[in-house]
Amino acid sequence: MRDETPDWAKQLQEALEGVTDAFARAGPILTAQGAMGWAYQGEFDKAHAEIAKLPRKQIEILSMSARALAEMADQEARR
Repeated sequence: MRDETPDWAKQLQEALEGVTDAFARAGPILTAQGAMGWAYQGEFDKAHAEIAKLPRKQIEILSMSARALAEMADQEARR
């Protein structure tokens, strides 16, 4: 059976698959940024709710990143 899908449709499908992959990769980053925003505003319950949406591996990455960011902020505060 011959594939009769036009080239433009195949190209569109490939482009959309790329966008979908990009959104999938960006999703946890945006969730983590949202949690940081809530924490920065003192909305810790909301920050926790955002963190709870992340998979365990992403929570571990967020935790490591938060420790590094806290250390950088402490260093800057000592200047």
